[in-house]
Amino acid sequence: MANLQARTRALFTSIPLGLIILNNEAVIEAVNPALASMLNRAECEFFGHQLSFIFRKSAVKKLFEALPTSNKQDRFELLELEIATKDKEIIIVDVSGNSFQADGSTKIVLTLKDASERIQLEQFRHQLLNIVSHDLRAPLASFHCFLNSLKMGDCGELTQNGLEKLQIAEAGIARLNRMIRDLLEMAKLESGAIKLVQTSFAAGEFIQQTTSAINDLARSKCIDLKVSNGDAEIFADRERLSQVLTNFLANAIQYSPAGTTVLVSTKQLSDGDVEISVADSGPGITAGQEYAIFDPFLRLAGTAVAHPDGIGLGLNICKQIVELHGGTIGCTSNPQGGSTFWLRLPPKPKHQGDNQNFSPLL
Repeated sequence: MANLQARTRALFTSIPLGLIILNNEAVIEAVNPALASMLNRAECEFFGHQLSFIFRKSAVKKLFEALPTSNKQDRFELLELEIATKDKEIIIVDVSGNSFQADGSTKIVLTLKDASERIQLEQFRHQLLNIVSHDLRAPLASFHCFLNSLKMGDCGELTQNGLEKLQIAEAGIARLNRMIRDLLEMAKLESGAIKLVQTSFAAGEFIQQTTSAINDLARSKCIDLKVSNGDAEIFADRERLSQVLTNFLANAIQYSPAGTTVLVSTKQLSDGDVEISVADSGPGITAGQEYAIFDPFLRLAGTAVAHPDGIGLGLNICKQIVELHGGTIGCTSNPQGGSTFWLRLPPKPKHQGDNQNFSPLL
């Protein structure tokens, strides 16, 4: 027991994050050296004080509303609050908290992390996205209009070689626009700005509608698109789920040899989840890379991700959308060749109606 207490004390004093221990009346019992250093105070100065000794008044109210209690959750996380140093300097910190039992009573430990670096990164990302969405989109739109003007013969009739060059330029602009769209979509997902509108609908009808919209692409590639529907009901944001399935289908069609089949299947699993899968006859996924292909910007040799069109965000966006639903996503290599991409969604919660706006804490 003494050894355990010594290790706990060593961890408490050495951890680089600020730590505060409160009693069940939210009075400070201890802080670690990192917190004392952050606020330019000695550790002994904090004992017996209320939270207002550290946090600004506006922050104290938010903190009390979130503090774990015996009749609420036992933890909270990622509150952005302001604290004041001994010299009245304001520091913005990310605060999380957990309750625990010690000496026969409930204690609360607060973890504080300086948020300045995170805020700077968010500001940089916001500036970068502004550049992407405005400073790049505007000239691309102008280029597109100019190419349309050339195609219409406003600058004279083009030769066959000129028309071919024009098509190459149009394809390049379309590719850049897709990249910009994916970057903005990923940023929205990561910031929690996307809200799901979940409804219940039949899996079979949904699959048929989504595959019908991409049938022309399949026919142009001489791919036979088949559907095997189970009797299942899906509870999801239909538009977002269609976005994921369309990505699966487009990849499968793109990398399957002509004359092969892409199979879309749905089934109800024993735990109540609904699984949607897309099996293809493409190059497959190298063993050990089944999870890595969902990482952003990753390009893996020998797989669909290595294709030059795109910047490797499509599958990462799919992953974030599925996880926003509380589901899982993955892929497996098929023994006979090709791969199967799948997603699994939980059933509709009991006593929950449709048209629910839902955005879990990210």
